[in-house]
Amino acid sequence: MAAFITRTSHILAMEPNKLHKFSDNGFLPKIPERLTSIGGLRSDIIKRFGSPISTESLIKPDIQDPGLSYEYVTWKYDGITITTSTPLPSKSIKYWIEKIVLYGEDYLLLFGLRIGESKSKFVKELGSPSKEINNTLYYDNVYYRRHVNLTINFDKNERAKEIIWIYGIGH
Repeated sequence: MAAFITRTSHILAMEPNKLHKFSDNGFLPKIPERLTSIGGLRSDIIKRFGSPISTESLIKPDIQDPGLSYEYVTWKYDGITITTSTPLPSKSIKYWIEKIVLYGEDYLLLFGLRIGESKSKFVKELGSPSKEINNTLYYDNVYYRRHVNLTINFDKNERAKEIIWIYGIGH
C-alpha cells in the first residue's frame, strides 16, 4: 500500500502547478515553445517580440567541453532582454532561450502577474519561494520541462521591478 501512495504522489507531483507554468513560459501570448525546449529560429523571436532595438553577440567556450563553443545573442527590446544560445561549430541554425530579463510593464504574464504587481500577489500565485533575500524572491531549480531559476526583484514598496528567468544549466 505504501508503494502505491508514493507512486501516486510522484505522479501528482508531475502535474504542472502555477509555479511550473510561470517558470516554463509565463508570457501571454506564449513564447514559441520550441525556443524554450528543442530550439527555434531567429524568426520565431522576431515573430513573437518584433525587431529588437539592438543585438549583441558573444562567443564563449563550453565549460565542460573545451572543443565546443556557444554563440550567445542578446536581443534588446524596450522593457525586456532575451539571451539565446546556439552551439558552434554547428550546421544548426536553432537557438535556445537561456535567459529573459523583464523590466517593462507592457508585457502580459500568466495569472495577472506583471511588473509593478505586489510581492504578496506573486507569492499568492506562485507559492513560497526557495528563499527571500533583500526584497528578492528566488524560486531555485524549478523543473517542469527543463530546469529554470526564477528571480523576482521588488522595489522598496514591494512592487515587482524585474523578473529573471534562467533556463537550463548553462554552458
